Amino acid sequence: MISPKPMDPKTGFHCFKTSAYKLHYYETLSCIKFIVLTDPNTPDLREELKKIYSSIFVEYVIKNPLYQPNTVVKSEMFINQLNQHIKQLTWYL
Repeated sequence: MISPKPMDPKTGFHCFKTSAYKLHYYETLSCIKFIVLTDPNTPDLREELKKIYSSIFVEYVIKNPLYQPNTVVKSEMFINQLNQHIKQLTWYL
């Protein structure tokens, strides 16, 4: 079960690995959750998810005056920047 409140980053839930996939989880202090499914051999992405939040999500979503919390993110700039960023990572196939 995932807690509805952010956890201590040193002891909280970061990832879960099965034989088929690895689930990576990051929750911000404002309760925004990032979840990524990868190959089971991918290293922990917690720091990468923090970077995505601070440098992409905040810049292209949170700072957008048209953004409505608890709605689907439809910003093309955010989606494009996120895709571009992820495709540059070593674990991306």
